[in-house]
Amino acid sequence: MSKSLRRVAWVLGSLTTSTSILASGYVSHATKTYTEMEIKAMSMGAQVQLINGLGLCLCATRKTNLIAVPVFMLTASTALFTGIIFYSKMKKDFRFNYLIPAGGAASIGGWAFMVFV
Repeated sequence: MSKSLRRVAWVLGSLTTSTSILASGYVSHATKTYTEMEIKAMSMGAQVQLINGLGLCLCATRKTNLIAVPVFMLTASTALFTGIIFYSKMKKDFRFNYLIPAGGAASIGGWAFMVFV
């Protein structure tokens, strides 16, 4: 893998991990704003985001071009899973919720593909 792609993976992983910590803090202090079910959903989203961020950082340590596939899948998962969960709970706009399973599948696929690289 090119050095620049490894750097992108590291930066994305670091930012994803740090924003998941921020999201966890937000959720833990927003108990008056959201229902218990919404808090559980956002907490799960923050956990998946943290795991995906760590996966992106791990991708940066590999020196193969195949790592571009899990980098793409983990990044897409963060947007489609965590991003849509937070968006739908914060804005009360649920029209994109049908994409959440695709985000979960992208996370599973990204981690599964890392076995081969």
